[in-house]
Amino acid sequence: MSDHSEDKKTSLSGQSMSYLDEQYTYFINGQYEKLDPSTIAYFEDMQDSGSPDQSHVDVIEAFRGGRRQLAERAPSEALSADIDEMIKDNLLGWFEHYGHYFADLGMNAYPRIHDCPVSSDGWSVMVPERLLTIVNRAGQRHTEVREDSPHHHYLESLKSLYQGPIGFEYRHNHNQDVHDWFRKNLTQAKALTPAEQLTIFKQLYSAQALELHLGRQHIGQKRFSLEGAESFIVALDALIASSSQAGVTDVVLGMAHRGRLNAMVNVLGLPCADIDSWFKGFRPSDESISGDVKYHL
Repeated sequence: MSDHSEDKKTSLSGQSMSYLDEQYTYFINGQYEKLDPSTIAYFEDMQDSGSPDQSHVDVIEAFRGGRRQLAERAPSEALSADIDEMIKDNLLGWFEHYGHYFADLGMNAYPRIHDCPVSSDGWSVMVPERLLTIVNRAGQRHTEVREDSPHHHYLESLKSLYQGPIGFEYRHNHNQDVHDWFRKNLTQAKALTPAEQLTIFKQLYSAQALELHLGRQHIGQKRFSLEGAESFIVALDALIASSSQAGVTDVVLGMAHRGRLNAMVNVLGLPCADIDSWFKGFRPSDESISGDVKYHL
């Protein structure tokens, strides 16, 4: 290559790449009228004598277009992810605050519906599906309630969890650890085995049978019935069992009067005959029991 060509290369090397791309495009397209003679000579010196070269502009623009599409798409995808997360948070918050008002608790649930807070429009708090409505930038409402949508499936899962036969009310407690504990244990609760279901059934049946027996045998007597809250026996027994597994050796019960007789029989193992004897004024079979009344130990 001549010294003249080296001078041209040196002078052109300081130009911007976009300018060189443009000039080179003119050269390979035969638009020599737009080029300086020295530039034509420079490209002729650089051009391979083999196959003809191709313009880099199209390739560069393709990359630039790809970057633009990615830049345009990224905020949209990020926004969509944020909206999805917002919808899920709003739905979960609704069920944590109001789901227990609509739990399937039979007749006991009906009066509570009237106590459920209502927003200024009179109904949005009552309808969790409305939380699936999104207002876009144009002010148009878009509702994602199709049965095949992830939001719909999430809504149905929350309904089955928070509006089933058990109501969960814990958001009145402002301790975040309490909220996290409930969320974790509600969403990760394992299904009961048939053996566990049978054990719980027997406990509930025994608790109910005792109340029916005492009600028939000792009419008009003060007995602090557990009727309607028999699941307390199941919960208390499970609490004592789990405490024992955790290394607890002593448990002290300080409970309300209601359900004491039932707890003494079905959890602590006091003979039912002793309860009947107390109602009749007899002493218990175990002389170590020093309770002053029949529902004290």
